[in-house]
Amino acid sequence: MNFKEIANQLLRLFLIVFTSFWNATIHIVWGITTIFLLVGLLNYFNADASAIQSLLKITDILKTKWSYFFMTFLVYEIYIKAKELSK
Repeated sequence: MNFKEIANQLLRLFLIVFTSFWNATIHIVWGITTIFLLVGLLNYFNADASAIQSLLKITDILKTKWSYFFMTFLVYEIYIKAKELSK
């Protein structure tokens, strides 16, 4: 391998990791934004949340363990991007 091929491979790897990191961040941000919008709507309308109580438990898990969800999205995105580029 010459320098140009090595640089090309490193650039591809950087782009895979960077775009995957960005996409995973966007997924988490939209998830957290949706949680806050849901809570805001419930408070605004003074709604009884018993109908969606199981959903609220899921949102609590997402808020407390967001780093695990982020790493899952990141690994998934890296896998997909690497698979697309290897074709």
